[in-house]
Amino acid sequence: MFFILSAASLLAEACCWVDEDLSECAPDFRSDYELRLVTNVSTEIETKLNLDTDVYVANSLRKYLSN
Repeated sequence: MFFILSAASLLAEACCWVDEDLSECAPDFRSDYELRLVTNVSTEIETKLNLDTDVYVANSLRKYLSN
């Protein structure tokens, strides 16, 4: 139980690290990070555009994203 609470605490603190004020850091201090979107576009099209009125949009997206 202690491990779970510790991990949750670390995760909660890690969320604010990206937004820290770095104005008082050394001039040569540099912080790089990269955000990546990980999703299955086909699944999103099938679940979000599943109405009869969305068929044309869904087909257009599938055609456009096929490459």
